[in-house]
Amino acid sequence: MDKKSDFSVLLNLDDCVKAESDPKPVIPQLKKESDKVRLSVAMDGGPRIEFKTKTSNPLKKIMTTYCREAKVNVEDVRFFMDGQRLKFLDTPEEAALTDGDVIEVYPEQDGGL
Repeated sequence: MDKKSDFSVLLNLDDCVKAESDPKPVIPQLKKESDKVRLSVAMDGGPRIEFKTKTSNPLKKIMTTYCREAKVNVEDVRFFMDGQRLKFLDTPEEAALTDGDVIEVYPEQDGGL
């Protein structure tokens, strides 16, 4: 072999070693459609309103918006999903809500026996 071809082989090996030692480029995360969920909120005798929200957002905004549209005081109602009471700070992810779920709204009950 002549010196020129030996040199080009060395360059190629150096390039390979350098490429392996380079840190991997940071690839930005693309927003996934699965990061959002469609939820309906409904009350007997009241409107049924559909919302689209991020799974990491607290449910407070949905709850207060529903009450404003239904013309009820947020303190006079409670929100449930599958028998589980939902709180303002719960997120759809924490409450295991999935696309198409319906959050049920009931009047708050005071007193008891």
